[in-house]
Amino acid sequence: MNVYQRIKERRLTLGMSQQSLADSMGYKTRGAINKIEMGLRDINQTKIEAFATALKTTPAYLMGWDEESLDSKFNTVDVFRIPIVGHVSAGGGCLAQEDIEGYDIYSKEDINPSEKYISLRVIGDSMQPKICENDRVLVHVQSSIDSGRYAVVIIDSEDGVVKKVEYTSDSITLISENPYYPPRIFKGAEVQRIKVIGLVTKVVRDL
Repeated sequence: MNVYQRIKERRLTLGMSQQSLADSMGYKTRGAINKIEMGLRDINQTKIEAFATALKTTPAYLMGWDEESLDSKFNTVDVFRIPIVGHVSAGGGCLAQEDIEGYDIYSKEDINPSEKYISLRVIGDSMQPKICENDRVLVHVQSSIDSGRYAVVIIDSEDGVVKKVEYTSDSITLISENPYYPPRIFKGAEVQRIKVIGLVTKVVRDL
């Protein structure tokens, strides 16, 4: 039995519908779950951990590494649900909405449980190829970062963007990976237009 069959079997054991599982996983329709259960859509390690959480079991069980149902041991698995908060623009000028559209699952290797994190879905192509459209970025919420790091910033209190941020004594430069988008330089009083939301610590891309 493969991981896709185990997901289906576990869902049926719990009496969950495909739509209910889709809602728990942050998918918009049950069709995504149907494709996964049929083996027509690949899932990465992060998604396997998310399925394990939603299905009240462990990644080991879904992967076939342990034949027993692990409900009683689930709470010993060090995984953490990080909310996917709206969208963040990477070139499209989209407002960063504070609405939760689902959750990503991370291990303690990726986060410090005592710190605050959010996950944001990227739209636009300004950060390609490093960060592509529909990728999700894990963001450690903090008000400042070191120069040369990637961050989520708000411009003029409305536009949330993922950019490489560089500082000088009197300026902030927001740099895109895609050469089609020129750097945006904010000097003097203009630096007040920029608010750092947090440091990008990881990029998640569904396969």
